[in-house]
Amino acid sequence: MPLNLKSDQNISLVDYFENKDKDLWGALGGRPYYSVFQKIKKLLIDNNFDYKAFLKKYNKETERDYSHGTIIPAFTNFITKLNGKKIDFAQMKCLNDVDSLYNLRLKSDYTDINITKTEVIQKVKKAKEVISFIKTLGV
Repeated sequence: MPLNLKSDQNISLVDYFENKDKDLWGALGGRPYYSVFQKIKKLLIDNNFDYKAFLKKYNKETERDYSHGTIIPAFTNFITKLNGKKIDFAQMKCLNDVDSLYNLRLKSDYTDINITKTEVIQKVKKAKEVISFIKTLGV
């Protein structure tokens, strides 16, 4: 399944359950992060981003390509090299929220801590902001 479709489905899944009586928020907590992760990964792949060179430049050669720990720095590196593209740096600040999306994903997947509907819905809004920013790049 294409990454863009997976990304869209992750957001749609949370949107679908927002008005349902089911308490599946713990299972849905990681979806906002994965939606963003998949959009970024697809963009980097589609634009032939040299991930190995990026990892080497930043002494991260032991990391896997497209790892959770390097995807945002790689994306930022990619953005800075978009010659001639107008970047909305004010909107780019939404990338600061990706860590909170990732932290909810970890909390959701690996702890017994309760995940609330409010938490997930807030993170979906943040994920949508990041995805909107990605779309403004036009690449």
